Amino acid sequence: MNCFSCGGKHVFRLNLREVLKENNMFYCFYGTELCFIGTEKKGNQILLETQISIGKSENAIYGDDYFNNFKVFGKALKQLYLLNSKQKINCDCGKSEIHIQLFPDRLELRCAHCHSVKIIFAETEEDLSILMKKDKISLKEHNISCIDSINEENRDIKE
Repeated sequence: MNCFSCGGKHVFRLNLREVLKENNMFYCFYGTELCFIGTEKKGNQILLETQISIGKSENAIYGDDYFNNFKVFGKALKQLYLLNSKQKINCDCGKSEIHIQLFPDRLELRCAHCHSVKIIFAETEEDLSILMKKDKISLKEHNISCIDSINEENRDIKE
């Protein structure tokens, strides 16, 4: 898992018994909560407690306003999930191990093999509209390209 808190990646290995437990909260080495796996009821309880604590904490790192437009960002993530579940996200290099990084205004898809990057802006309804029109996302080998509302065509930058 990518970690917002320390900027690193954390790996957790679970057996089936651990996955099926009602309450699995995973943490960064520095104590930040990373991920929850469990029942919907327990998940909703944790979310409610987190919302209350964010509202009370003056030192909260990621509050409601971390993402420039949380509603658009969430819909963009959902669209990427749907495309990925249909195996519609790949890289021209043929080794489509794609990693995702989240930023306040965009998502970045990165090929683990050739290091190509696809920057997907997710700030405005126009950005979302462009993404929703995509039926496939291809990273171009050894390139950086964008999907955004400023230019509907992907802009490619040679490395």
